[in-house]
Amino acid sequence: MSSDETDDSLARFVSTLVRNQTMSGVVLIARGGETILKQAYNIDPLRADFEIAPDSAFAIASLTKSFTAALLLDQVSSGLIALDEPVSTYLPDFNAPYAGKVTIRQLLQNRSGIPHYVDIPGWFDPEVKSRFTTESFLEQMASLELRFVPGEDYYYSNVNYYLLGLVLESTTGKSYEVLLQDRVLKPLGLENTGQIYSQEQESLAPSYLRTGDEYERIPIDNAELFRATASQYSSAQDLATFADALIDGSLLDAEMLGVLFDEERPMGFTVASAPLGDDEVDVITYNGELAGTTTMLTLFPKQGGTIVILSNNNTPYSSLVELTLAFAQHAFGR
Repeated sequence: MSSDETDDSLARFVSTLVRNQTMSGVVLIARGGETILKQAYNIDPLRADFEIAPDSAFAIASLTKSFTAALLLDQVSSGLIALDEPVSTYLPDFNAPYAGKVTIRQLLQNRSGIPHYVDIPGWFDPEVKSRFTTESFLEQMASLELRFVPGEDYYYSNVNYYLLGLVLESTTGKSYEVLLQDRVLKPLGLENTGQIYSQEQESLAPSYLRTGDEYERIPIDNAELFRATASQYSSAQDLATFADALIDGSLLDAEMLGVLFDEERPMGFTVASAPLGDDEVDVITYNGELAGTTTMLTLFPKQGGTIVILSNNNTPYSSLVELTLAFAQHAFGR
C-alpha cells in the first residue's frame, strides 16, 4: 500500500469517528515529526456562525499549564528559581497563611492543598468573576484554607498555576506574556498562540455548550483570571510543534525534562500507559476544558507520535480519550 493510500485510509477513518461524535473542531496526527493528517470538521448549525479551518486557533484551557510548567523549569535550570523554596521566597507580599509552607514543586505538581477556583464562593456566577480585580482576586486566593498538609495528597487547582505565573514575573522582571513570547513562542515560531485577553475573541473558534441538538455560544468572562493556568489560545499545529520541542530537548535540558515528565509526579502533564496493538505503551498527555471548548494533546514517545484534538462544541473528555486511542491504533499501531 502506498503512502497516499495509507493517508487516505487514515483520513476516512478519522472523519468517520469524528462525525459519529458530532464533533466540531480540528484533528492533527503527526508521526516522526511529520504531520500526516490535519483536518477541520464543521457541523451545522455552527458552520454558519464560524467556519473552522485546519489552522484555526482555539482556547486551549488548561493546556496552558503545560507551557507554564516548561517556563518555570526553564528558570529553575537557569538558577533563578528553586523547586523546594516556599512561595513566600518569591512572592513576599502575598499574605496567605500557607505562603511559607507551600513550595514551588508542590504548586507544579498540584500537591499544595490550595483549593481550586471552583471552591471560591459564587465562582460559577459570571457576575462574581467579572467583579474581580487583580488585587481582590489575590486577596480571595490568600483567604482560602488548605485542603490538606502540603505535599501529602493531590488536588487539581488553577490557583497553583496562577501563582506560578506571578512567581515567574517576580523572578524575571518580565510579564508572563512577554516571558512566554521570549522563551517559547518566538524561538519555536508559534505565531498562532497567545493570550485570550490580548486577542479579539471573534477571531478564535467560538465556544459552545451543547444540550441535545441545541447550542449556546459561551463567551469567556474576565479571561485575565486564568493567566498562566488556562489563558491561552493556540492551533493544533502550534501545539504539535511545542510538543516536539519538549521531546527533542529544544526547550528543556534532560534533567528538567525528567522532572516535567516524572512518572509519579509530573508537572503540567499526565504520564500514563495506553493500549496500542497488543502492547501497553507510554503516553504523555494533557487536556483542557473551558466554556464549551475541550482540548487534548497526547504524545506517544516511543512511536514518535503526536495527536492533537481541539473541539469547540463541548465534546466530552471521555470522547477525546476514545478518539485519541482509536486514532493512535490506526496511525501508529501497525
